[in-house]
Amino acid sequence: MVVRSLLYFSQYFNKLLGVIPIHPYAAKIKITENCNGHCITCNTWKTKHTNELSTEELQNIMNQMRDVGIRVIKFTGGEPLLREDATLLIKEARNLGFKEVAIQTNGLLLCNRAEELVKSGITDISISVDGIGKTNNIIRGIPYAYDASLLGIKAITLLAKTLKKKINVRISTTLTKYSIEEVPMLLEVCRDLGISFRINLLDKNPYEFRGVEMSALSIDNKQVVDKTLDHIETMKKETPWIISEDSNALEYVRAYCKGTPKEFLCAHGYLSVYLSSRGEVYSGCWVLNPIGNLRKTKLRNILRSDEYKRRAQQMFVKKCPGCTCGYALNVYVANFLFPTNILGFQL
Repeated sequence: MVVRSLLYFSQYFNKLLGVIPIHPYAAKIKITENCNGHCITCNTWKTKHTNELSTEELQNIMNQMRDVGIRVIKFTGGEPLLREDATLLIKEARNLGFKEVAIQTNGLLLCNRAEELVKSGITDISISVDGIGKTNNIIRGIPYAYDASLLGIKAITLLAKTLKKKINVRISTTLTKYSIEEVPMLLEVCRDLGISFRINLLDKNPYEFRGVEMSALSIDNKQVVDKTLDHIETMKKETPWIISEDSNALEYVRAYCKGTPKEFLCAHGYLSVYLSSRGEVYSGCWVLNPIGNLRKTKLRNILRSDEYKRRAQQMFVKKCPGCTCGYALNVYVANFLFPTNILGFQL
C-alpha cells in the first residue's frame, strides 16, 4: 500500500520516485542470442554471437537473482534450446526455489527436447507461432516451422499429462499484416490443444528488431483489426483460459494496431531485470542501454546504484524512446494504480 501510494503521488511529485525501492520480482535471461530461425521480423539470427555466459556463470547469476528477491525467471534468446545445457539451467533454477521458470522458443527443436523439458521442472513454455502453415513458415523463414512447432506442442502436452506435470503452454503471436487475419484459426488450434494464446506487438525499438522493414509488416487495415479483436474478446468471454491478456490490455492492442496507441507509465524498471547472453544488465527494457555487466559487478550492487534508480524513474514517466515490451503488465499496473483515471492517463 505504501509503494502504491508513492507511485500515485509521484505523478505530481516526480522526486518521490527516488524513494521507491528497486525490487524486481522477475528476470529475463537471453542464454544465447544465436538462433536457428530466419525470421523476417528479427535480425538477431543474422549475427554469430560469441563469448556468451557459461553454465557456471549462469548458475552463479541465478544465485544472485534469488538473493535479491527475484522469484520468476524466463529463459529467452535467440533460441534458448540451441544450448545443450538449457534443461540443466531450468533444473538449477527450480532447485534454487524460483516459483516460475519459463522458456520462450521458436519451436523448431521443441519435439526433440520435449521429454527433457517436461522432466526439467519447467512451469511455462511459450512457442512463437505467427500464423497457420505457410504464413508462419514465411515469417520464420523455415519451410517446416509450423509443423515442427505443432509436433513439439503436442509432444509436450502429451508427456506432461502422462507424467502428471503441470506446465502452462501457450502460443505467442506477433501481430503483423500477415498474421492478424489468422488469429481466429490460431485460437481454434489453441482450444483443440488445450493451451493458451498470447499477443505480441510489432515494435521497431528493441535492438533485435532494428533494421527490420516495419512498413512491410505493419497492419494497414483497421477493419481487420476490429474484426480480429472483436473475435478475441468474444472468445475470452466464452473460454477465458485461452486468452492471456485482460480486457484493458486487449483495448491497448486494438489502439496500437490501428495506429492510435495510448500512452501510460512503465513499471518494468522497478519490477523486472533483463540480462543479455554476455552478462549485460538491462533495467527491464531492451531498448535502453545496459547498466553494468555481471561479469564485472554483482547484481545487488547494480540494482542499488544511482544510475539504475534514475533509469527506473525515467522509464516510469516515459522519458525514453518507448516500446511495447511487457505492455500487458504496464496496462495492468496503470489500471491498478489509477483505477478511476483521475490523472488523465489514456488507458
